[in-house]
Amino acid sequence: MFRVMIVEDDEKIRRMAAGTLSKWLYEVVEVTQFDQVFAEFERTEPHRDHG
Repeated sequence: MFRVMIVEDDEKIRRMAAGTLSKWLYEVVEVTQFDQVFAEFERTEPHRDHG
């Protein structure tokens, strides 16, 4: 399963995107504290495409 991180300040858009990705069996991390994006990225380790 892939883990993706959503960084979006509009809650409605963020929730819609997270819901759709979850339905497709992605593990979703929603960032809500924008001063902590990089720390959250390091903590949750979302999938990175190296291609």
